[in-house]
Amino acid sequence: MYIDTLFNKLLSIKLSLNDFISRICKTLLSRIKYVAQTFKNIFYFRKPYLCKAQLAKYGDGSLYSICIWCTDAKSTSFLSDTHSYGKGILSRSKPNWYARFLNFRNSEKKEIFPEDITWARRANRKKSTFEPENHFRLVSPKSAPFMEPLAIGFSEALFLSTVTKQLQIFDLENNKIDLHTVWSTILSSSGNTIKWDNPLLINYAVFAVKVLPYSDSSESATCNPSPDQINKDIRFLFAQVRICAQVKKKLLLCYIKLPSDKVPLKIPLHDLSAYKITEIQVSRFNPDQNR
Repeated sequence: MYIDTLFNKLLSIKLSLNDFISRICKTLLSRIKYVAQTFKNIFYFRKPYLCKAQLAKYGDGSLYSICIWCTDAKSTSFLSDTHSYGKGILSRSKPNWYARFLNFRNSEKKEIFPEDITWARRANRKKSTFEPENHFRLVSPKSAPFMEPLAIGFSEALFLSTVTKQLQIFDLENNKIDLHTVWSTILSSSGNTIKWDNPLLINYAVFAVKVLPYSDSSESATCNPSPDQINKDIRFLFAQVRICAQVKKKLLLCYIKLPSDKVPLKIPLHDLSAYKITEIQVSRFNPDQNR
């Protein structure tokens, strides 16, 4: 009995040691990936390549909406594959509609994409017989490569055109839009006014300062008013944390203190020091890790 007890203790110590070594290896691996991605970003940011995108404006007067799409194949590959900017309009994240089309046409090798899993789950939940491959049959192989443009977010468009100067925006008639017009058009969309409290400008400040330098970031940032003005339900906070945990991200609360209205705002905005951003990382308590 003594030998069995001793053996069990040694076994538990071994398991604890293996778990400890496993956690260290995972941490080191994540740090190595972060450093490699940082050097990759620095290398590609120095490449003298200018991407192209088109800005479409819908609506009249002050209540108009806009979208910024990139249809150039080289620009799309540079922005989405290299830096993970933008979103495919027919995909969950990176534009992979054409890859799914080729996968459908190839009967020998079938690759599973996240969109396929989503369609299968929805069809099973709704008890539907709809097959997501039906729309592939309606597209010819010649037009398939041009089916999915890359949608550029407003904060991404402002950053790439102003800071890195790697994005040039044109109108639908292929006329070049100057930087000041790009800023005023984006910030004035949906009836917004060009002030320090403009929600698009606040998102850009948080995006450019915290989120953007980390491509494929492991954090999800959300913008909030100053800490003395915040009063959100704790259940809403738990819901955000749970959603971030499902995609293996950590929730980052960014509290923004706006500058005084007396401070002049000139666009394009090159200096973001007028905003005071406080970051608080929130995560769920795990008794196996947080003790």
